[in-house]
Amino acid sequence: MSPRGKSADWRREGREAALQMLYAMELNGQNPRQAELWYWPLHPNLPAESRSLAGRLLAGVEQHAAAIADVSARLCPQYPLAGMTPIDRALLKLGLAEMLGQPDTPAPVVVHEILRLCQAYTRPEMKRLLNAVLDGALREFRPAR
Repeated sequence: MSPRGKSADWRREGREAALQMLYAMELNGQNPRQAELWYWPLHPNLPAESRSLAGRLLAGVEQHAAAIADVSARLCPQYPLAGMTPIDRALLKLGLAEMLGQPDTPAPVVVHEILRLCQAYTRPEMKRLLNAVLDGALREFRPAR
């Protein structure tokens, strides 16, 4: 359990930190290391667990970039990554990277958390698209046993 209370708090903070850095990366063409160099000094009070999760998620976006692009192109060909707004692209990449790179996190939790972030950061219609793509990716990456 996190020193801050609920165990989910540090995970949410980690995902939100990763999203904010991914958004900046989308806008500025930065890599994860560059984003972390300016982000962490501005957020010194985030728990170590949050920082660690954010770092793993950023690394996952970088590591799984080809798979993320492929899945996105197949599951929503009418809305290519390049045509999405930077925040929408960051949300989709974050969700797919967590699904691919964090197998211990239940896929429904990943979908729920990305949709929660979507509700806070983007327009309502994007929530439906992200839900559809993440649901399709869930079936592909983590088929039922």
